[in-house]
Amino acid sequence: MAGLTLPRAAALALACALGCAGAPKIEVEDARAPKPWTGLTAADDSRDFTFAVVSDRTGGHRAGVFERAVEALDLLSPAFVVSVGDLIEGGTQDPAELDAMWAEFDAIVARLRMPFFRVPGNHDYGNPVMARDWVRRFGPSYYHFVYKGVLFLVLNSELFSSYANPGHAGDMRCMKYQ
Repeated sequence: MAGLTLPRAAALALACALGCAGAPKIEVEDARAPKPWTGLTAADDSRDFTFAVVSDRTGGHRAGVFERAVEALDLLSPAFVVSVGDLIEGGTQDPAELDAMWAEFDAIVARLRMPFFRVPGNHDYGNPVMARDWVRRFGPSYYHFVYKGVLFLVLNSELFSSYANPGHAGDMRCMKYQ
């Protein structure tokens, strides 16, 4: 420790504290299984704030396109990725078909080195069977998380549709700012 001045010692202590703190954590209210995200440890620098949004892959998705996007995301290395829904083709009430679709999608997303936040779309949550399947697999279809003091709201627009929630008028009063 000879030659270690007070400023150097302070800098070393700060570097150790920052280095030992680990990666920034994404905060959620309830992290019990099942959950619609793949992880909560962010993979970015404490000074950065980066995330990616991926579009849907339905309507006759082309083989290999989403897989290449996952490879590109790993190169870009955002803290996390959020989808806009429509992760599978859906349109079925057959549990075996749903299992196959989700297995294909989950295998692709498992290649990501950062957390992936699932958001349901009408192809994922478009009938009562698919809605029950989502809840069984991923838990809530709407949720929130906080990253570096920023609140992210994940909404399931299918909850307000007449076919996913018969008799519901699409009341969005719950989203009113108070």
